[in-house]
Amino acid sequence: MYRDSFESELLSPPWLKERLINLGIRCIDIELIEFDLSEQISEKYRQKHLSAEDCVALAIAKNRKITLMTGDKHLREAAECENVKVVGTIGVLDWVLREGHISTVEYVRSLTSLRDNPVRRLPREALESRIRKYSSGVKS
Repeated sequence: MYRDSFESELLSPPWLKERLINLGIRCIDIELIEFDLSEQISEKYRQKHLSAEDCVALAIAKNRKITLMTGDKHLREAAECENVKVVGTIGVLDWVLREGHISTVEYVRSLTSLRDNPVRRLPREALESRIRKYSSGVKS
């Protein structure tokens, strides 16, 4: 994760930053080529109104050929146009379950919370199908 973004984006909950560091997330410095690429991305996708941080994140992912983690629809679309692999909130939850960092009960609760959040922007059917799949036999 780009160092400036790490500090500005991870504000809540307060314990998240330390937990992500313990799980292996690390800050990186941007290379000059990535800075230049971020400016090109900003111009190319001006109509999507990507933030400077979004453009930097996409430039880093593209240059280093790594997966971009985002929940932003416009950034995801730009990344797909740039042939950058993207994972979103649901994909991250799938991964932490698969890797054993959360229980099935926590997974279902997280999905349900996302589904029931009135300001959520995640695909409802993707949430529902996972809730159905993992709820059978799960006790709260």
